[in-house]
Amino acid sequence: MFLSSSCPLGLGAEMLGFALVLCASAVHASQTCLSDAVPHELRRNVTANGTSIPLGIWNGQAKWQTATPTAVFQILVEEYLGYNVNVEVSNSGVAQHVLYALAGCDNPTASDDVDRGCYGQETKWHAAIGVYLTQEVAQHYEQVQRMKMGGVLEDLSSIGFPSYAGLYVDGQAQLSAFVRERLFLDDYRNYNAKYENPSRWFSSRASINTSKLIPCVRWRGTLQSGLEMFLQLFDDLEGLDFSGPEIVPYCPDGFWWLARTCRQNPDDCTPCITGSSHSYVYDVEEVMFKANAWNMSLALAAADGHAIGTAFAELVTEERLLFYFWEPDLTFRQAHRLISFPENNEQQWALGNKATMAQPLDLRIVGNQNLDTLAPDVRDLMINMEISTAEVLVMMSASSDAAKDLQAALGTTLIREEWWSAGWVGACQWLQQNRQVWQGWISLRSNCYAGQGMWQVLQETGESPDGLEPYGGQWLTNRSQRAICRACPPGRYSALLEDADGATAVCRPCRPGTSQAYSMSVSCDYCPAGTKADHWAATRCEKCPQGQYQDETAATECRSCADDKTTTVLAAASEMDCICRAGRYLWNLTECRPCPEGMDCPGGSGAPQQLRGFWAENLGTEARSRYSVYSCRDPARCPQGPPGRCSFGRTGRACADCFLGYASDVDGSCRPCDALSLWPFLLLPIVILGLLPLLVAASILVSRARRVATSIFIVCVIFGQLVVCLQSLEAIYQFEIAWIDPAKAVLSSLALFSLDIEFSCILDPQSHVVEYGSQLLAYPAVLLATFGFWLLARWAKRPITFNSFVNLHGVLLVALLTAMSLTVMRPFQCRQNPNGLTTMATRTDVLCWGPEHGPLVVLAALGILAYPVTILSSIAFLTWKYPTWLRSGKGLEVLEKYNFLFGRFRPERYYCGLLLSGHNLVVALIPAALVSVPALQVGIMGIVVCIKLASQSLLWPWRVEVANYNDLVLSTALLILLLLASPMLRLEQNQDGSFLVAALLTGVLCLLPLVALAAACLAASLRLRPQSKYDAFLCHHKAGAGALCRFIKLIVHKYGRMNIFLDSDELDDLARIFEIVSSDTRCLVAVLTPELLQRMWCAGELTSARKHGIPIIPLYCDGYAFPDADSINNIQSVWTEEQQYTLTSHGISMEDIKATYRHLSARKGYALSRHASLEEQERLVLDVAMAARGPRGAWRAEVAPQGAVGAARILLCSTELEPEAISTVLILQQMVQQQLRIATFRARGLKDIAAAASASFALVLLSKGVLEDPDFALRVGQMRAQGLSFVPVNDGTFQFPAPDFYQQVEEGGVAGLSPNLGRSLAKAFQALLGILALPLTPHASSGILERQVTQICQRFGNLDDLLEQRTLSKTATDEVCVADISMSLTGFEDVDGDAKTTPDQDHSAELNSEYSSRDDLWYA
Repeated sequence: MFLSSSCPLGLGAEMLGFALVLCASAVHASQTCLSDAVPHELRRNVTANGTSIPLGIWNGQAKWQTATPTAVFQILVEEYLGYNVNVEVSNSGVAQHVLYALAGCDNPTASDDVDRGCYGQETKWHAAIGVYLTQEVAQHYEQVQRMKMGGVLEDLSSIGFPSYAGLYVDGQAQLSAFVRERLFLDDYRNYNAKYENPSRWFSSRASINTSKLIPCVRWRGTLQSGLEMFLQLFDDLEGLDFSGPEIVPYCPDGFWWLARTCRQNPDDCTPCITGSSHSYVYDVEEVMFKANAWNMSLALAAADGHAIGTAFAELVTEERLLFYFWEPDLTFRQAHRLISFPENNEQQWALGNKATMAQPLDLRIVGNQNLDTLAPDVRDLMINMEISTAEVLVMMSASSDAAKDLQAALGTTLIREEWWSAGWVGACQWLQQNRQVWQGWISLRSNCYAGQGMWQVLQETGESPDGLEPYGGQWLTNRSQRAICRACPPGRYSALLEDADGATAVCRPCRPGTSQAYSMSVSCDYCPAGTKADHWAATRCEKCPQGQYQDETAATECRSCADDKTTTVLAAASEMDCICRAGRYLWNLTECRPCPEGMDCPGGSGAPQQLRGFWAENLGTEARSRYSVYSCRDPARCPQGPPGRCSFGRTGRACADCFLGYASDVDGSCRPCDALSLWPFLLLPIVILGLLPLLVAASILVSRARRVATSIFIVCVIFGQLVVCLQSLEAIYQFEIAWIDPAKAVLSSLALFSLDIEFSCILDPQSHVVEYGSQLLAYPAVLLATFGFWLLARWAKRPITFNSFVNLHGVLLVALLTAMSLTVMRPFQCRQNPNGLTTMATRTDVLCWGPEHGPLVVLAALGILAYPVTILSSIAFLTWKYPTWLRSGKGLEVLEKYNFLFGRFRPERYYCGLLLSGHNLVVALIPAALVSVPALQVGIMGIVVCIKLASQSLLWPWRVEVANYNDLVLSTALLILLLLASPMLRLEQNQDGSFLVAALLTGVLCLLPLVALAAACLAASLRLRPQSKYDAFLCHHKAGAGALCRFIKLIVHKYGRMNIFLDSDELDDLARIFEIVSSDTRCLVAVLTPELLQRMWCAGELTSARKHGIPIIPLYCDGYAFPDADSINNIQSVWTEEQQYTLTSHGISMEDIKATYRHLSARKGYALSRHASLEEQERLVLDVAMAARGPRGAWRAEVAPQGAVGAARILLCSTELEPEAISTVLILQQMVQQQLRIATFRARGLKDIAAAASASFALVLLSKGVLEDPDFALRVGQMRAQGLSFVPVNDGTFQFPAPDFYQQVEEGGVAGLSPNLGRSLAKAFQALLGILALPLTPHASSGILERQVTQICQRFGNLDDLLEQRTLSKTATDEVCVADISMSLTGFEDVDGDAKTTPDQDHSAELNSEYSSRDDLWYA
């Protein structure tokens, strides 16, 4: 015999423990006990209310006397009857818990004061073996039975053996007394102290070790109520202790309670002990009752435990004494005898008097009443099952031995499941050895009950003959030797069959039209109306699906409704249940028409409901409804409901308007207008009355302090960027996106920029033309108000410059271009509605191209011309003219008016104002142009923002660094907002845009590789195509024309784009200079100065150009005369042999050089005088540049006029004796004017200085010999006299004079001037040279030069402050002539505060006569 394939029972004792260890966890898994056990895969569940579950067995005690019979029952049900079994080993020890478990309670082990969850639900526990139905438990049994009509439980039978509990006498003592004196110690009467003293047969109380006893004060149990009855019956006050909070037995020595018959002589007391469990002492009061009732001389004590190995078991085994115990039990296998007392008196026991014999416990077999239908064969087994005391002791002994072996093998205390495994082993051994006993408990296998049928397992593989049952078996219609009973499954019913062997039952399939949903049924049910069963053995009747009905019973199919109709529910039982399908509505009481888009048609005869966000208008009658559906601007305005429903306070088509006197609320409704509702209309006068004074104050601050001006400029730029970003958000808000709060509330408030507000508080809701016209005239109103304010300021003698007025409105127009464009494009923003009509997106009650829409279109066309077209064209024109204006001083005055457009950006990024305005216009066009294709709105806007991000990152246009980062952050935030909002895009109404989206995606995907391929091809072609890198090569002598060449390059770049080679910028390797000329140059310009032809490298450059056919353009500087033929023929004498060798190594011979010089002398050139005016020099440079580019690349630029010197803010001064100094000053003029964008002028005479009334600074170039130039000294004195601030610059050639220089000038003056001017000139030189001169290297690279000029520009403070100080300090007339200024030079000494005069004060006439002719020539 085997437990399973791996757990044999036939092993020796030494292997059994190991086998139990392996199989201890397999109790509920795969073990088998019987040789003919039903395989696991063929075992079945029980089915209750359609739920299939294992048959549940509840074992409430882990004691062997109940556990082993339960295990016997489990094995038979599983292996012989073929059920799946689930065993709960509760070990709660409380019998009523079993009853509540079998009743299906959720928490059966809860105490009486806790809800056990008994709600009449189906139970998963069906049987219990060995239930103690005591008087207390019987009360719970009755309570459970009342849960259901007819009862819940069924007390089927007794288990077969009783359970006794009481006083036992030691077997040896009993045997000795009987043998010696024929004394029966198992009779209570032989313990009566009046007649006997049996203590001589037992151990003395003193010999018992009290360490194994429990002190009386720790006794717990049912003592309190029992001792109260004990006191009442016996009035034994001395036997009780009343000192504590509860009554306890009084123990003189703390361990032994003495009966009153031996209390005076404790040695005559017979020792008696009882066991305990966790201080719960077993039945102490019962022993005390019996001792006093029958005059028994007992000394009662309690020991810990009751099982083998405990103190209680040791005392019972080692000593001769009486003890309280029970049976059947294996703890003491010696022949201990139960002491008999008078027969049990149930009435006395009920009152608490336990002097009579305890009632033996009858262990019952209890089951759930459903077993009669769920598993009748199991119920029969429970009724027939009977086990004797001897048999249960055999089972218990085998289980105990198995438990010992298992514990020895595991080496630990056994847990509950391991105890159960050992009990299962004992039960299995008994079943194997007593087959003839338990087979009598089980009826014939083929005797099936009602609800069952005969089933035969097939030997061979394949399907059942009738094809209706699962693989591996078949239902029988006649008995067979291998037939077993199985519950009829759903789809079959049990039919009675009688034959020679008696009555049985078969399972037959339900016919079509009938069904059976439950197992163990005795009939099939007809399918009711509305259902069908179209096959045999149907477990349920299928409901007629939607769109079908059946008005007859027992049907095998359903009937279909007419077209366009369906049923509202499944299992329709009448043709009247056929109604219009969902998505259609009833028209003319008979016809079902399609539901219009934007409406909800639930079907049936009810009217369609408009969906949220749509407004439906009924154009027909109630019976013949015809709906026209419009989309609402805000879904909250049009709630779901009957057609035409609007939110509170709204009216008009698509709920577009509020009633007059009402204003829109955040929830889409309208509320009565209040002060808060009028704030948009109050904002315009607030701006006019509040913002303009702030702007005036800001302009005053700007004119007062450079730091304050810079801070205000930064704030204004960043605020302007924020305003532009907010307008972009307003455009995005107009997309077809289902915005949610709080984003919706924030974005809706941005409509104020474009004045997209409702005027219902002051205008009739239908005044569309007046409302839109007011929006278009908002800016003209601001313009007129500010113009009036400007006139008022002039009248109040606090004039605001017209340039400030222009800049103010320029800022407004550029900043609000998006909002203005959104406003003027609003009538063209027409959106398709579900009814096919188009309405304005912002005024959904206006039909596009209808009578109301025409005037709005006319106004919008005028607005487009007045705002975006005019603004953008003006910006484009100003941007186009900017380079021209920047070239001249007069143009710089014009640019001051348009500082709003160019002042925010770096000079080289002046065109970014146009780009930004174009971007803002495109942003405004997207909602209007793509209103019918919302799927493209987010994508196109994302592309526009990405282009702006890329342009911003590449150009870095803003003048203020923080503005560039702020622009990046704002654009990135816009892009993130688009990404987050894209999932909320509403596309359900406009699916036609999917093609355009697909086309756009395809175009982008195709464009990516094409762009990469084009870039690669362009790069390769540029690399491979031979081309000249430089348009012109400036061949010059650095000392004689280095500054001039830098000036030439500046002028060419000022008027156009031309790549010029200047060695200080381009040359990295001197050895490649000839290669650059021959291969990378289109034209060579020879800047002829006295030493050019004598320079070896210059000669090589010219010769390389001639030999390789590069055109050479001579530029004669300052009257340069070409050398004669003899000088050319002897040219080799100017170079050393090493220099000649260097030229020869590059393939240049002396003859080549001579030929080049003759060729150069024969070419027509250009003559340049550095003493000429700036316009003349620029015109000549441009002529040379056009000649260098040739006919194919010729371009012509108009030379910008220098402008009037009176507008100059900075005067430049240098010596006129050195041509290179003049070129250096012109370089300074161009670069300073470019960076500062203010007029600068080169002061060539005293009249220029006198005319420069607006000048604040004097930029003085210190060069070699400048202090010996009398003209320079005179101009420096004049500048000091006019109060100009000096900014000295050293070109690197200037040598600061010796310390005695000022004394020499003061005593002797400057050569060429009157000695009387010495002191004044000394003061002027001291003021000039006392300031740290900044370096300027005109021969350095452009990068170094730009950094030096930037440092120089930082020296200029607030020009306006200085100009105002000069104006206020004037004491003479505004017009100062040269003679007057010359006379004032004699008074230079009074700058120190003294009023001294010299005898020779009156020398102005001499000074005038000396220089008048020169000045007149300059001004001619």
